[in-house]
Amino acid sequence: MSVTAELCDRTRNQVSLDLDGELSMLEQVMVSRHLECCPSCRSFSDDVARFTKSLRDAPLERPGRLVFVPRVRRSLVHDVRTVTVRAGATAAGIAAVLMLAFGSNALVGSNSPGRTPTSASAYSESMDYELSLIAQQRDRSNGSRMTVAV
Repeated sequence: MSVTAELCDRTRNQVSLDLDGELSMLEQVMVSRHLECCPSCRSFSDDVARFTKSLRDAPLERPGRLVFVPRVRRSLVHDVRTVTVRAGATAAGIAAVLMLAFGSNALVGSNSPGRTPTSASAYSESMDYELSLIAQQRDRSNGSRMTVAV
């Protein structure tokens, strides 16, 4: 499909949305610009606008017979909500058991390249370890190889 055909197709889809007031200002400008230069889409837009206006202006019809729509029973709605809450609670329980069984490091990907499980846990558990890393980085940037023991 060519670029022009795709643009025409998109514009034709947006014509109805524009009539319903559902397009953003940018989309409205894009549609109007396309309609200015495309006689085929402009004709389509005019046809859709006339058809939509005739539907909206037509008087409402009264049905020949009454139509009854059954009401949803309260107990059925309550049952659906209860099942949904139970499923959510079950999923949360399973997640909690997995966190306890495997530990938080296993679930958040602490075994990424360049990180070992021991350094990840030491980093998260020890402020001294973090301070030593900062000191090592500072020493490297100053050109010295001396490390600070903490």
